[in-house]
Amino acid sequence: MQKKAYEVLLNAHEAAIASLKPGNKANVVYKSAISIVKRDAPEFVGSFAKTAGTGIGIEFRESVLGLNAKNDRVLMAGMVFNVSLGFQDLQAQTTNIKTEKFSLLLADTVIIGEKLPEVVTSINFKALEDVAYERSKAKDESKSIVGSLLKATLRSEN
Repeated sequence: MQKKAYEVLLNAHEAAIASLKPGNKANVVYKSAISIVKRDAPEFVGSFAKTAGTGIGIEFRESVLGLNAKNDRVLMAGMVFNVSLGFQDLQAQTTNIKTEKFSLLLADTVIIGEKLPEVVTSINFKALEDVAYERSKAKDESKSIVGSLLKATLRSEN
C-alpha cells in the first residue's frame, strides 16, 4: 500500500507542477493533482491534502497564492511556488500498532516560466527506488538495514 500511495502521490505532484503555466488559474494546479488521485487511487482521496502548495514571495506563504480548489487567481511567468502535496493518516497493512498509520509528503520549489515551469529542486531524486528501502525479515536484520541505509546515503550525495 505504501508503494502505491507514493507512486500515486508522485504522479499527482508531477501533474500539479505541469499545470503551473502562465494564464492558468491557481485552482487548476490542485484540480490536476486531485484528478490523478481520483483516477488512480480513489480510496486515498479522503487523505489527500486540501492544497497543492502556496506562492512564495515577500512572505514564505503568500496567502493570496494558495494552490487550492477555490483560488481563481491567474498565474503569471516569474511567480514562485512551493508545490507541496501529501497524504495523511493512511492505514498500512500491518499488525504493528506503531506503524499502522503513515503519511507522505512531496515538495518542490517551482518558478513559472514563459512556457514551462522550472523545478528549482529538480536535482533531488523522487523515484520510489531512490527514496525508499525495505527491511528484510532475515535473522540478522542489521546487515540489511545498514546496506539499505548506505544505499540511501550514497544516492543522496548525488
